[in-house]
Amino acid sequence: MAYGRTFEIQRAIAKACVPVWLVDSADPEADLTSPQRLLQRFGPVVDVTNLSISERADAIRPHHPDGIMAFTDGQMMNASRLAQELSLDFDPPEVVERMIDKDAQRTALREGGLPVPAWWMLPPGITSAGVDRIVSEATFPVVVKPLRGSASSFTYLAPSAGEFYSILSDPDNGIGDAAFIVEEFIPGTSREIDSDIADFVSVESVVSHGVISHLAICGKFTLDPPFRGTGGFLPVDLPVTEIDDILDVTTRALRALGMTTGCSHTELKLSPQGARVVEVNGRIGGNIPTFIEGSTGVSLPHLAVDVALGRPFTQPGLLPTDHITFRVHGQPPMWAHEFVDIAGLDLVREMPGVDEVTLRQSLNTPVDWRVGADRLIFLVTARANDHQEMLALRSRILSTIRTTFK
Repeated sequence: MAYGRTFEIQRAIAKACVPVWLVDSADPEADLTSPQRLLQRFGPVVDVTNLSISERADAIRPHHPDGIMAFTDGQMMNASRLAQELSLDFDPPEVVERMIDKDAQRTALREGGLPVPAWWMLPPGITSAGVDRIVSEATFPVVVKPLRGSASSFTYLAPSAGEFYSILSDPDNGIGDAAFIVEEFIPGTSREIDSDIADFVSVESVVSHGVISHLAICGKFTLDPPFRGTGGFLPVDLPVTEIDDILDVTTRALRALGMTTGCSHTELKLSPQGARVVEVNGRIGGNIPTFIEGSTGVSLPHLAVDVALGRPFTQPGLLPTDHITFRVHGQPPMWAHEFVDIAGLDLVREMPGVDEVTLRQSLNTPVDWRVGADRLIFLVTARANDHQEMLALRSRILSTIRTTFK
């Protein structure tokens, strides 16, 4: 098993299997806060730092693995190659490439007959003539984001050509150090103007032996600029016809990408022309296990273990929910450089419906909005009986917590 979110995952899958933790200290996504001696309490630890794929496979074989899982985009390709070496169920590298490379993904979606926004590659060292060509061909606004990345890290909105040039010329934006992609912005519906609920959703699916089962459609709260998540909820409150369209587009997308096994997290924009794919991730999405278990009682990581072990799975229709589970994320403002103080967390903990309050950053630590949605300041998990009650409680939470930055 590739590692990350160590203790959250371990709690969820402890009844299903004994994990073998692969520790790679050179992995930039590694959870280095979990030292090996702690991991060893949950299962064997194999240090694979600086080992080739074949050497990693040789190190793992004595543990007789029955399946393999990855929980971040950066771990998926190694998991795929290890699966081939060890004859385990996992999508092959060519499918994984479509999941983690935005250019490859958009090409596959377009070839599969799905509408996608126009896009252009922005490689490191692109010439000024190359940038001018993008400007001449694009219809603004456009979105600029890493070719490989997640959680809206280093993702920018350029409403005009002038702001596009400005984004590219700012050395703090990271453009030029890695490959980026430019794509035309997908217009949304007007619902986001009238409420705190955003005009995009995510579909959580399980694919077992090529059979696609959709478990849930999660709603999102309005974003903090430019594209940072402020939380979400399950279930959504949408008409049946819109739900059917969302699920149909997701099914077509997964088939176009060739996914045959594992969990997927598909983000879709609700445009005036119907649901449009923003991105497909071939893994469990952040926050999603909490939403699904909280509202349905089903453990998504546990299901993921079953699929990784090759056990057939089908789900006829979305999982039934008995209440709304939601999360509120506190992001730093774009102008902030340091998180100084926070107040009100104890008051929020006492609110009826609030299950958990977590401070994610230490006081007096640097903050940078460019790093993306994962570097949030606080997280509140709560529940409600209906969407009106959810929005009222969310408003109380946000008005009670006070953060200070400089």
